[in-house]
Amino acid sequence: MAAAGVDPLDHDRQMRISLGTIPASQLRQHFIVFSISSLLMLAVRVYNGVEVSGIDPTWHQIIDLIGDKAGSTMAACLGLSAIGVEGANMVLAELMKRQWARDAAEGEARGEARGEARMHRLWSEWLERKQAAEAQDEPFNEPPPQPPNGTGRDS
Repeated sequence: MAAAGVDPLDHDRQMRISLGTIPASQLRQHFIVFSISSLLMLAVRVYNGVEVSGIDPTWHQIIDLIGDKAGSTMAACLGLSAIGVEGANMVLAELMKRQWARDAAEGEARGEARGEARMHRLWSEWLERKQAAEAQDEPFNEPPPQPPNGTGRDS
């Protein structure tokens, strides 16, 4: 028995459709690629059929040629567009992961450089105050600057 509010037939959380297990969120992407590739491939195959025949075909002959070529063209484009879209998605995802890793490394390096510059400035200011106090023979009991989060030597 299924829990309340849970559809026992909804096993797929990505809402895939049956044709090639395309996720519903990518259906538009697949449809556009399939449509464009089908039209282009069909146009090339019809043009090639006309050129091979060597005659000047009538519209009826062109429509017959389209009918002859359409089924195999669309079947090929269905498979190729699914492979192409999924392949492009995988390549783009990998490129984005690499770019994010580079950005994170650069951001971390910039943060470390800023932190080092800040600590250098704090130590320089502290040393100036200490030397000024020693020059005036005044007691100086200010503790040295500590890195943030208690990562210093004395913590």
